[in-house]
Formats: sequence, C-alpha cells, structure tokens
Amino acid sequence: MKLVFMPKAMDDLRSWTNVGSMRATRVARITRDLEETYEHGGNGGVGLGMPTKLLHPDLEIWARRVTGQHRMVYAVMTRERETDIVVFSLRGRYWPDL
Repeated sequence: MKLVFMPKAMDDLRSWTNVGSMRATRVARITRDLEETYEHGGNGGVGLGMPTKLLHPDLEIWARRVTGQHRMVYAVMTRERETDIVVFSLRGRYWPDL
C-alpha cells in the first residue's frame, strides 16, 4: 500500500506541524488507522474520524474528520493487488475541485 499526499495536503500538514498543532497529531492517527484498515482488507467506512463517502463519478473519495472544521479528503485507488491512498486536502470541509 502506498500513501501519497498531494501538494495542497502537504502544505496543510506543514502549516499545522510548524505551529505544533494537535491537528498534525490527529492526521497521523487517522493515517495510521487508514493504513491498518486497508492492509487488513477493510473498507473506508470504518475507523477514526467518522469516514464519509463523497459522491464522485470516477473515484472512491472519502472524508474523515480532523476537527469540527477540517476534513482529510482522500481517494482509494485499487489496481490488481495494490491499494493506493491519495490525500487531496486536510483543511476545510471538502475540496470542491475533485
């Protein structure tokens, strides 16, 4: 399994890490939970952060709650036996450009 942070998500994480925010710690916990869930054959609907499936015609897009205001928005891409998780955004509720 590969976990990829897109540039916007990396910027979001970097800004929280620079100020010592608990949000960065929460993102790390959610990320570990994601990895464990998908490594054991689970689906995105269980785990930390109240996973919510978002409507998208082509991708399996999910959002998990980082705080009351911010969500981790990510896609799960499965091909053959490999599962990749691509994190698009960590700030705001949802990322409208998906």
